[in-house]
Amino acid sequence: MITFDGIPLIENDLTAKLSIHAPNITTIWQKLNLILQNFLQALPIFAIGLFVFIIFFIAGKLARSIIKNVMINRRHYNVALVIARLAQWGFILAGILISLAVIFPSITPADLLAGLGLGGLALSFAFKDILQNYLSGVLILLQEPFKIGDEIKYKDFEGAVEFVDTRTTFLKSYDGRRILIPNGEIYTNAITVNTTYGMRCSEYDIGIGSSDDLQKASQIIREILGSINTIIKEPAPEVIIVELGAYYNSLRARWWTAPKQLEVLRIRGKVLSGIKKRFHEEGIDIPFPTQTILWHDQTETTDGNREKQREGWPPSQHLTKGNTIADAITNKIKPAD
Repeated sequence: MITFDGIPLIENDLTAKLSIHAPNITTIWQKLNLILQNFLQALPIFAIGLFVFIIFFIAGKLARSIIKNVMINRRHYNVALVIARLAQWGFILAGILISLAVIFPSITPADLLAGLGLGGLALSFAFKDILQNYLSGVLILLQEPFKIGDEIKYKDFEGAVEFVDTRTTFLKSYDGRRILIPNGEIYTNAITVNTTYGMRCSEYDIGIGSSDDLQKASQIIREILGSINTIIKEPAPEVIIVELGAYYNSLRARWWTAPKQLEVLRIRGKVLSGIKKRFHEEGIDIPFPTQTILWHDQTETTDGNREKQREGWPPSQHLTKGNTIADAITNKIKPAD
């Protein structure tokens, strides 16, 4: 214990405990130097791992290009796309796993596969829609329910198939717009492929007057259908009587053409214009509904009296004299005769 003139001095323990020591610059520098040395030692390993990954990445692109060139035949074009993409992603995945094994020697292939399984499970939940569209795209490309250039209809969307990606199907609408539809929607819903069989049936119902000759009208329609060269002769066009209506009889014309939408519309226009012209020349009526509008003055004092009110067919010889709205407003309604 320290004393002063025999008097003991009490050491301030709190001051001793809170005393701030100057930082040891040498220790900090040694730690930074050790980190730098470890990084420099690991740098060649990182470079080797990166080099391995680049090799596998380039190999994947080359494999994709080779497969597409070998299977360039349009008949197997979609299958070539699937195989080429799967091969490329297979090389990339293998490059990632081997690079990690080179950089981290303590990691075994079993650890990588286990981590890949857990990571794949997590990604499958996080990117459910993307993976669904991708898998649907692969199945569409393999099964080929339609090909590039086919005209399909999905709900309110219709057009020609431009390209089928692993995630999206690209359509070109008939008015020149691009439509992108997720492959999951197409694969799980009903679609109509208009160009699969190389021809397409069109039909149109035509009404003629009730007193007109059905056989004569049918023969005229057959002649019109037979005179158009772009209409397919086999199956042959046909005309069917489908309705005997109240003021008209209905005939249904059916014919086959090339499946493209533009050709279908052009031929339909020729058929209808030809039928209209021949019916006019032959005196066959194409009736249309007529409507008679009867104006009823609700300001009449006879409103509701069927024996006196005027509605176009007066029941008696005595006609009531109508009143104007102005008379009704000014209370100048005259009594009925």
